[in-house]
Amino acid sequence: MSPRATVPLTSDISAALAMFFHGGAGPSHTTITTVLTGSGYGDNYVYNPNAQGTNKQQRVLTALRTAQREPTRARTLVDELLSTLRVAGLIGEEASGENVDRLKRALASSGWYLTEDGYLQPFGNVDLDTGGRPALEEQVDRLRRSTSDPALLIGTAKELLESVSKFV
Repeated sequence: MSPRATVPLTSDISAALAMFFHGGAGPSHTTITTVLTGSGYGDNYVYNPNAQGTNKQQRVLTALRTAQREPTRARTLVDELLSTLRVAGLIGEEASGENVDRLKRALASSGWYLTEDGYLQPFGNVDLDTGGRPALEEQVDRLRRSTSDPALLIGTAKELLESVSKFV
């Protein structure tokens, strides 16, 4: 798609993303600050070695909830958080676990999914007006790559059938 679609940032998606930072897990406070500031949802966090500050999970969750209310830059925030999780090896090709499954379920309930590489994509994003047959072939390729997720296969297959019907 040419313009990036706005992710429908729900409470489930926000909570699922924040869980990657539970108990101090996930990327560092410095990385979180960079993401939040860069996406316009900075929280003015200051490290103080003599006091217990806001934990990483709460910082991420607060920013995501703010993005739900002020969604102008929400997609940038989500993409940047996903980027930090990919770099940390928490999502992507070899990543698995409860947090990954939780995030995939939350995204799927809103019409989104993570690619095998950990990138955010909407279900059925064939743009026949500009893509035509190459867009259909891209959908077929996506089906071939997504054999490990039955729900994704069914959703993508349904969208492909609808797209082929419109194209023909």
